[in-house]
Amino acid sequence: MASLVDRSIRSAKCFVLAVLAVGYVSTASAQFSVRTDWGLIESFSTTKDDAMTIHHGAQFKNSGELTSVDPVTFQSTFQKCKIEDESYATDPSHAGHKLHHAAIIGAYLHHKQVRFLLQGCVLGQPRLISVDVKD
Repeated sequence: MASLVDRSIRSAKCFVLAVLAVGYVSTASAQFSVRTDWGLIESFSTTKDDAMTIHHGAQFKNSGELTSVDPVTFQSTFQKCKIEDESYATDPSHAGHKLHHAAIIGAYLHHKQVRFLLQGCVLGQPRLISVDVKD
């Protein structure tokens, strides 16, 4: 009877370890988010595929992408976005990109400070996923 209890305990421990390992890999494979500092929009331009690139007055930050995770060691490989001109971009496939465009244009026209939440890359630039505007 004691061996049956021991096997049940060992099975339960293995199950818990497996669940923890899956949770760790899931967390590690998520993209990192980076928030910029507050600053004024210096310039923006639109692209033919309904995206927008934005130059921001605050210090440039690169969100990058998690490119791989070693399944044994859980070591991750992180690659910065390939930037040529220190600008950010909206993703035309992202559901909120038109709202981001409206906030950016409004902040630019009214000289309001903005900060961005960045995650991953699009068009070789940090992908803008949120815009905050303040007075």
